[in-house]
Amino acid sequence: MICKFFRDSVTSDTIYKIIDTNRLRFRRPFSIRQYEVINRCRMLNNPHVLFNDGMAKYFTLREEITGKQLLQNAADQGQLDAIFILGMMLMGEGIERKKEALIMLNNAYVNTRRSWNLRHTCNKVKNHLVRKSKQIAFCSLHRSCAKHPSVSSYI
Repeated sequence: MICKFFRDSVTSDTIYKIIDTNRLRFRRPFSIRQYEVINRCRMLNNPHVLFNDGMAKYFTLREEITGKQLLQNAADQGQLDAIFILGMMLMGEGIERKKEALIMLNNAYVNTRRSWNLRHTCNKVKNHLVRKSKQIAFCSLHRSCAKHPSVSSYI
């Protein structure tokens, strides 16, 4: 019974739609199995894969429109790292967009029942960029966001 459950879970698309591929470990990096898993997740619009693809396209390949769209798709599915990145991008686009970004970040925080750790997300995104050999400087979350009352209440 249990073996059948595990076998069925591996063949089910549900797992591939939600799995965080960054936490998967394969015996050999960049193996065919890893490619197959990530490609299946990509076909099912897994938000974690959309986020990784968006980061790669936007920051590494300089395909800004495609990268931002992939990040937006991941954010629409509730991927917090993508929401954070889009919020930081919006903050750099002027005062009106900054207000929109703060509202977006605050809504994401409220939707997680006030359990979203922004500092952890900020460090995770920074590490992701460093891992990809990109030294990208976002506007400082603690300087620009912390001044807003809706954000400073949970930083």
